[in-house]
Amino acid sequence: MPKPSRRRFAPGVAALERRRLLTLSAIWLGQDGGDYVGTEGTLVQQSPNDYQDVHLRLTGLAAGKSVARVDVERYGGGGWTWSPAGGKNAMFLPGPADASSADLYFEPYFADPAGTLYQAIRVTYADGSTEQTSVRSTTAVDPMSRVPGAGLRATFLGQDGQDWTGATIAVGPDGFQDVHLALANLSAGASAYVRITAATIPARSWEAGINPDGRWNAELLNRPGANDTLGTTADVFFSSDVDLAGVPLTVQVFYDHWNPDYRSYTNRSDKADSAVVVASATVPTLAMPAASEADLAAFSARSLPQDSGFPGLAHAALDAASLAALPTPQSFATVRSAVLTDRHGAAWLYLRDGAPPPYTGFGDPTRMSYSTAAGTLSFPPVRDETGSTLTLRLTFDDGSQAIARFAGAYADLGRLAVDPRVGASTRLVTDAAGLLAALDADVPSIRLAAGTYTLDSPLVLDAPVRITADAGAVLNFALSSAPDSAWNGATGAIYVRSSHVALDGFAVRFTGTTASWNTSSRNIVQAGLGTIDVDLSFTNLDLVAPSAATAGVWEVAVLLMNFDDGDTGVIVGNALTGGWIQLGAAPWRVEGNDYRGAVAGTITPSFLAVRRSFDLAVVGNHAHQVDPRGIAQRFIVMGNADSGQGVGNTIEGNTIDGGIGTPTSNVPAGWDNNPEIILTETYQPRFEGVPSAVSPDGYVVRVPYLRGPAARTGDVVSILTGPHAGEWRMIAQALGATRYLLDEPLPEGDYAISIGRGFVDQAYLGNTIDVRGMIPNNVAIVVSGNHWGQRIEGNTFLGGEALRIVAGSNEGAFESRYPAPWGWSRLPVFDLVVEGNTFVDASVGLGVAHDRWANKSSAGRTYLTGSFSNNIVAWGDASRPAVAIGSGGDAGRGEAAYTRANYPWLTPGEIVLDVRGNVADGPTTGSAKIRTFSAVLNGSAVDDQTLTLPAAATLAVTSYGQDGRDYAGSPAGPDGFQDLHLALAGLDASKTIVKVTAVGADGRVWSTSPGVGERLAVLARDGASFGLYIQPDRDESGLSLTIVATYSDGATARGVIDALGAAARLPMPATISAGKTPAVVTSSGDASAGVAALAFDGDRATKWVGISAASWIQYQVPGGVPVVLKSYTVTNADDAAQYPRGLPRSWMLKGSNDGVTWKTLDVRAGLSMPASRGFITIGLSNTTAFRFYKLDSITSGGDALVQIGEVRFNALAPSSGVVAARGDYAQAGEGAAQAFDGDPRTKWLDFSAASWLQYTTPDGVPRVVTQYAITSANDTAQFPGRAPRSWTLKGSNDGKTWTTLDVRTDAADVANFSTRFYKISNATAYRYYRLDDIVSNGDPIIQIAEVAFQSDQVVAIAAGSTSAASSYAADASYSGGSTRSTSHAIDVSGVASPAPQSVYQRERVGDFTYTIPNLTPGGTYTIRLHFSENTATAVGARTFDVDVNGTRALDRFDILAAAGAMYRAVVREFLATADASGRIVLAFRSHGQPGQPKVGGIEVVVPEPDLARGAVATSSSVEGPGYAPAMALDGDGSTRWSSGQWMLGGQSAWFAVDLGSVRDVGRVRLAWEAAFAVDYQIQVSDDGLDWTTVRSVVGATTGGVVELAGLKARGRYVRIAMTKYNATKNYSLYALNVYAT
Repeated sequence: MPKPSRRRFAPGVAALERRRLLTLSAIWLGQDGGDYVGTEGTLVQQSPNDYQDVHLRLTGLAAGKSVARVDVERYGGGGWTWSPAGGKNAMFLPGPADASSADLYFEPYFADPAGTLYQAIRVTYADGSTEQTSVRSTTAVDPMSRVPGAGLRATFLGQDGQDWTGATIAVGPDGFQDVHLALANLSAGASAYVRITAATIPARSWEAGINPDGRWNAELLNRPGANDTLGTTADVFFSSDVDLAGVPLTVQVFYDHWNPDYRSYTNRSDKADSAVVVASATVPTLAMPAASEADLAAFSARSLPQDSGFPGLAHAALDAASLAALPTPQSFATVRSAVLTDRHGAAWLYLRDGAPPPYTGFGDPTRMSYSTAAGTLSFPPVRDETGSTLTLRLTFDDGSQAIARFAGAYADLGRLAVDPRVGASTRLVTDAAGLLAALDADVPSIRLAAGTYTLDSPLVLDAPVRITADAGAVLNFALSSAPDSAWNGATGAIYVRSSHVALDGFAVRFTGTTASWNTSSRNIVQAGLGTIDVDLSFTNLDLVAPSAATAGVWEVAVLLMNFDDGDTGVIVGNALTGGWIQLGAAPWRVEGNDYRGAVAGTITPSFLAVRRSFDLAVVGNHAHQVDPRGIAQRFIVMGNADSGQGVGNTIEGNTIDGGIGTPTSNVPAGWDNNPEIILTETYQPRFEGVPSAVSPDGYVVRVPYLRGPAARTGDVVSILTGPHAGEWRMIAQALGATRYLLDEPLPEGDYAISIGRGFVDQAYLGNTIDVRGMIPNNVAIVVSGNHWGQRIEGNTFLGGEALRIVAGSNEGAFESRYPAPWGWSRLPVFDLVVEGNTFVDASVGLGVAHDRWANKSSAGRTYLTGSFSNNIVAWGDASRPAVAIGSGGDAGRGEAAYTRANYPWLTPGEIVLDVRGNVADGPTTGSAKIRTFSAVLNGSAVDDQTLTLPAAATLAVTSYGQDGRDYAGSPAGPDGFQDLHLALAGLDASKTIVKVTAVGADGRVWSTSPGVGERLAVLARDGASFGLYIQPDRDESGLSLTIVATYSDGATARGVIDALGAAARLPMPATISAGKTPAVVTSSGDASAGVAALAFDGDRATKWVGISAASWIQYQVPGGVPVVLKSYTVTNADDAAQYPRGLPRSWMLKGSNDGVTWKTLDVRAGLSMPASRGFITIGLSNTTAFRFYKLDSITSGGDALVQIGEVRFNALAPSSGVVAARGDYAQAGEGAAQAFDGDPRTKWLDFSAASWLQYTTPDGVPRVVTQYAITSANDTAQFPGRAPRSWTLKGSNDGKTWTTLDVRTDAADVANFSTRFYKISNATAYRYYRLDDIVSNGDPIIQIAEVAFQSDQVVAIAAGSTSAASSYAADASYSGGSTRSTSHAIDVSGVASPAPQSVYQRERVGDFTYTIPNLTPGGTYTIRLHFSENTATAVGARTFDVDVNGTRALDRFDILAAAGAMYRAVVREFLATADASGRIVLAFRSHGQPGQPKVGGIEVVVPEPDLARGAVATSSSVEGPGYAPAMALDGDGSTRWSSGQWMLGGQSAWFAVDLGSVRDVGRVRLAWEAAFAVDYQIQVSDDGLDWTTVRSVVGATTGGVVELAGLKARGRYVRIAMTKYNATKNYSLYALNVYAT
């Protein structure tokens, strides 16, 4: 067969597929020293951090493709990413020569052994393709491995004279030198805390940082840089209690690295480092180098009156003599600088040209001027300094300094600017053009007619103006975003650029939304423009902010008002809808406003906001969110960072409800962390630790350094340790950055202090805060630390968290070379008072900040002190306590509660509280508990204790009204006004009552043991019967009181009484018995010495004893004038408990006018009288007046004898006058009645520029008025425009037909509490008197403190005469005594306004009584008694007493001694008040003294007010303690001032009186003793320095009473300058009287 042929193979290729022969792979290189990234973030590129990264070599990358992303996943967790955009916690570095290879770096999270799988290493290319590989580690990974050469190094430097901490947990220096370590090679850009462990036995450990385990404190300092630039070196300081010689110290550093994602530190990788250093010898007791402070020299200064008008400067006068007496004598001329401060944070500076400035602590203090000639500093006041203390520091030419502390003076801030509105006429405008024209013309007073005023641009008020409006006036602002619109860039709709601006009575509305108002800041009223504007007034306005730009898109609400520091005024009675009101640091009153929340689509953080504040009153406002589509989160925010400072603020009587707070849904992002309704915050630290020096007198303290901003005036030094822990002092002046002058001295001893800025003497009284329906963590009041003297009393809290009171941790300091880190220490809350509040499902927290992640541990110091007492808790949540004291830890983070068991280093004394008298109320009383984690309560340490609050023991409280008793008028005793009598039933008579308090709905407190700011209450207890007496200080009608009785065992009982009826300062009724010997007292059946008179002698220790069932007591009214009894009181005998069967059980009270015919008024049968000084008061309905009253048929409880200690008959007072007015502000206690309540501290106020005030006489009985008085209000000087300028007085008997009695124009009195009398010619009696056509002094408000109508009808009696003598009527109204006469002439030359001769020649002699009838009930009168000694020839031959209404007016009075000779007239004057029946009783009694009483004439006249009465008197010298200057002003004719001139060289002397303010001086009356001045001058002065002589007397030959009239002078000070004495060689005055006319 033939061979087959071979087939030829011819391959052919149509296409080739591209394939890589190498694929992606990773080569493990491990930690080879590279550091490219950190581990904290994933959003932006992470920076290197000195720790070694893991290094992988990637090979087989696709050629020609760019890498868009690399991801690494570790088996078991952990991932890293790199990309040019996106996550960046890895670093990808392409190979420089080979595009198929690259290096990948990432920092490990975990310490892994070799062989750990990195299961996915994924490369994503820009075209979207990916490759993936994996790798196992071939070496172990250590996340703590630093880069080569970067390990921590520690150097021991020993004790080198620095003191930053003590051998304790607490922070701050202790006076002993620390151990110093220098650290190097710290991780750059990482914050760190350090732990040092000493290998002592036992081991000791210190920690700088949070220190959650309670190690002793260490401080890490001197590290350069900040945030991600923190350097690698630092110093650490700690204090050891043992010698550390040769002891190894292990230093561990724990890092928080900077996370650029969040611009903060995080610790996701737990980086740490350590080193060991061996210590050298240390001395635990090695003290710091000695430092000392000397006492500052003192001089004298005083306040002078403020300028009466512009520029309204206040003044301080230096005392030349005290300057000359300094250790280095000084004078006015040697003063080179002066620093003046007040306790409210204000400072003024005087600096002579070219002189070095003294330290003040302020960048630019307000400047003062100085008169070298007068030694007077002049400065603009920032507040009324009445009652405050100013501190003045002078620096002299030689560099020495001296201090003066002196009383501040009244200041009216309105005087700082000219007010042209006073007396100006008002222009009525009817349209917008007219309004703008009036403003352009600077018209000072404008009234808007009803109508709409459309304005297309903001309203600019750049001059003083008062704009009032008729009802229906609306300012409508038409907003526009047009390019040429005036709204572009405008920050206010109404610009206020002037002082003395008042807006009243109109509405503000907007056309258009905020989209048409293009600006960075929107305000309805914009005042904060850099100027200081005073006397601003916003009243009765209706403001509504513009609508939001876009429906459904939240925006910040438009501000209602915005003010600068220094702007001051009132915001009263407005309706407000919109954003917040930003107030500046100055006195403000925000009162009676209706805040209606934010408009739809807008959110406001608060209604009020203020950073620094003082004298802020937020009173009686109602805040609620009316439109549910808006959000108003808070009521008030006070403070911000370091500007949070408040002194003397009051938040009182506000109602916050109806959606104020953070709602449960629909809250825009970023607004969900505003849960507080009232927030006060200030968190900056300054110093804590042991001071380096205190002056011997305790006033100057020095600290070694600051850990925060510099302290200054108004900051507070708190004592944290030792027996004085909890005390605090205010810084009066900063003498240097670390030296301070205090307002009160520090006590002796060693203790730690802290220095802070915050809130002092702030009060929250009688508010109602309801957050039900809002988020659960809404908090009513937050007190976060740096608070001193806070009072939270009488409030009602409903829902949420009522109180979060915590001595919080400081925020990181933003100033100082050594700024304290966040949580370094605590901010004190001292002298906290939480009392008398009601908590309804509203929790309370009181504690000191503790946690394990933000706050450094602290122990051994006190940070919270005060009281949580007498509160009512209604609580229904049994799963948690209603009240938590201490820190419960964060269970959500697994943190245990802060108790001693969990944290042995904790000290309970960090919280010291009185917790007493709190009770549970409501249906679930058993659920109300107080959980105390660790604290000292009521003097005992408590740890982890839960107390179930006892159910409130119920008191039955019954009001007996004002029933004629006066026990609680003042701490000094009765004051002549009736108390409110409350009967208490339900008290435990077997227990000791330590205190009873009455708390008003507005937070006012009366207490039987009153504290600061509390009023006196008096408890009368007889067995189980109790009466509580309080003195109302305002009209209490319709109000409620909560009564809390506290027993010695801490238990309490409480009760509430509503709808009280009580009036302020209701005069005592006529008491026709009790301590006044009556005209006739008779009885039947007396036993032993128990005569009937003893039942009427006012002495409970005496008694009447009678025969049971056969006895009666009869009483005749003094003077025989019939009276109507309102009530009567029968009091047990002193020994009733010993003889209880002798108590009166039955009797009848009868009345008669002839002693024969009797009417039964009251019958008592089977009465069970309480024993042991018990009493019963019985009201009567009788309206008939009787002369005789009899207790008849008195029967005992079983004994043969019956006994009574005291009987008191209380006469019916006439009904009080009825008042009416055009309008008033009664809801704020400023009603028409307050103008007639006898109390100048209250007032009538009407929001109108024109008004009327009407008075109806008591019982409608017409009375003749011949004089009336008007007293200005308490703040008239601050608001002079409210004073009445003109008015007409009218009288009427039918209320329809009026007779004009007096017209006054231009009569404004702009001083505070100033009373002016106006005499009128009127002889007609009227039932109605009206001040009509009252016109204000410029403001749309009128206010008057008091109006008094009086009659000057003179009662003049010629005693002992049967006929009239001139104006003196024949003898009348007397009982007892006989008559005597002489024809001898009487010398009347020494008597001002003497009586006729016959009045002195005819006398009534013996023991006798005059009852002067028909006077004005409650009216004040001057009694003038005329005497002449016509028979006694020797001093001491006749002495007697004179009582006026039972009060001694003349004691052992000797006519001859007083007159100096026989037949010489002498007059004695004193004031007396007519009783409720219009009588004054004058009793002349010998009381066993030689001779017989006598009187020639009696005058009773309406007094002109004595301006000097009760004023401050001074003199050139005083004979001795019994002759003080005040004794010439006390109204007592038997006391006197004496100069003791014979003991001194020379005849010059002076006597001066400070009238309190500049007054008209028309007449001066001097009552000389025998030592009268021969030559003297009457002088006046405005400042007490420069005197003007207004009358000279030369060659006086007699003393006695000298009246110097027609002076026509004016001044604050009146002085008698005496230059020549008589033969006595002395000067002595019984009285100095100063009168305006």
